[in-house]
Amino acid sequence: MSARNGQRVAYLGWHGRQNLGDDAIYDAVRRQLPGVRFVDLPHFTRERIRLAAQGSTFRLRHSPLVVGGGTVVGRSNWRRLVGQGMAVTKNGGAFAIGVGVEDPVFGGFRSRSENGELSRWPRVLSQFDSVSVRGPRSAELLSDVGVSVEVCGDPALLLPRPQVCAEDGLIGVNLGFGDDLWGHDPVGLAAQMSTAVKRS
Repeated sequence: MSARNGQRVAYLGWHGRQNLGDDAIYDAVRRQLPGVRFVDLPHFTRERIRLAAQGSTFRLRHSPLVVGGGTVVGRSNWRRLVGQGMAVTKNGGAFAIGVGVEDPVFGGFRSRSENGELSRWPRVLSQFDSVSVRGPRSAELLSDVGVSVEVCGDPALLLPRPQVCAEDGLIGVNLGFGDDLWGHDPVGLAAQMSTAVKRS
């Protein structure tokens, strides 16, 4: 994707909502497009009203749409959001950068991936200029529904290493448990992590 200095880019992700991974992906994508003005696309009605009141909706016409961050593909709510983003940007080009694909066997409480949702995504992704995913499982899931994509890894890996010196001693491991933890067993995960850390 190429962009001009000062050009507006419509960005659809889950950054700024207390998710460190999505924030890191957003920062990484922005660093790859210096001089570009990112405009966050709304998720909720109040955000859509604010964007329209600022006149940003009109100014995003014919702007590129960048979808980044998190497990996006294979969820009905994200399919709706991508459709809204495409409608706002009016064929300005669309790029999905290192997105994740919801595994239908996952069975999350609120993953919105039931009823063959993934099979509805080939038509959506066919409108994109470029689609890349984080890992081989995501690529395999899309291949199963007839979509060939590139595996690029997690965009957050593009961020520079922090300028810190490693010290000997104890370290802390922070585990976050959302409503969609695989297996829905936080105690079991904590036990496995404890075992893994002790072996390190």
